[in-house]
Amino acid sequence: KVKVFKEYKVGIIPTGTELIDRHTAPKIGDIIEFNSRLFEGLVLQYGAKPERYPIVEDNYDKIKGCIQKALEECDMVLVNAGSSQGREDFTYDIVEELGEVVIHGLAVKPGKPAILGQVQNKPVIGIPGYPVSAWVVMEKIVKPVLYKLNYKVEDEPVVVDATLSTR
Repeated sequence: KVKVFKEYKVGIIPTGTELIDRHTAPKIGDIIEFNSRLFEGLVLQYGAKPERYPIVEDNYDKIKGCIQKALEECDMVLVNAGSSQGREDFTYDIVEELGEVVIHGLAVKPGKPAILGQVQNKPVIGIPGYPVSAWVVMEKIVKPVLYKLNYKVEDEPVVVDATLSTR
């Protein structure tokens, strides 16, 4: 008998009307979306499987639909941007509608407006859009949560199979 663990899948949803794909020529006011690429790399480093979703414009129903889809396909959902209290920040209201907001606002800077929620017994984390805030929330919140859910020790060495290219 061998103990095995299911591969933990993390959905990553970038939101924002101002965001564009890296292959699109930017116009005035556009921002090239890259946080999801950072999250993808960090999630892999944390030992889980990332699932990046397309950019979702600032529209309540579209963001809600994408979160619902991600909840069907993933074990955890990260929503990037929309966690503050601005006019087009919908993450809090959507998480509250679909499940429960456990915490909104952390005693950490940068990263204060993060949202920790639970929907269908799955963690849903709203991460600020500012890149440094996003990284802090990934390291201080997402990483420990993933390690706990995957039964890992924080500083456990990672074993990777490799093939030498030369003798």
